[in-house]
Amino acid sequence: MKQPTDPTHYTKMKIASRGQDSKSAVVLRHQDEFRLEKSGTPPQGKSISAVFALVFNEAGQLLVIRNERGWDIPGGHVEAGETPEEALHREVAEEAYATIKNARLYMSASADKSMLFYMADVKRLLPFAAEHETDQRRFMHPNELLGLYGGGKPELLTHVLAEAIRLHAADDSR
Repeated sequence: MKQPTDPTHYTKMKIASRGQDSKSAVVLRHQDEFRLEKSGTPPQGKSISAVFALVFNEAGQLLVIRNERGWDIPGGHVEAGETPEEALHREVAEEAYATIKNARLYMSASADKSMLFYMADVKRLLPFAAEHETDQRRFMHPNELLGLYGGGKPELLTHVLAEAIRLHAADDSR
């Protein structure tokens, strides 16, 4: 793929672990600038705008939903008076018709506000009614989602998925 020559065409996403000063950056196209942090705690001094769930089944497949943009992971905005964890459970129930267990924050993406990414296990699949924002749900291998992803930030999803896969594999080896 030919890269645009206009330097304003790109922004950078810094990736760091909490407590480390990382100067490495990943170039993103047509996206906001995010600082990705691998951490189990939300970034300090940032309001939380949205939460997302990477929900795995026992076979290591990811629970995904299809909405008007295409295939994506369940998630959405935190409503007033709601904790990020409450929003996470609500969004998974509304979009994927599922309940989750063992939810753990593992990454955040911050600009003016922060988005939180959680890993979780499927607790129960509820009857799917294709209401709210989704018309399908299914399990797929995380790499399959990368090819079908319909959300607005594919480079961000690539990094979020890679870390979730790494952590899930480490959990399975215990």
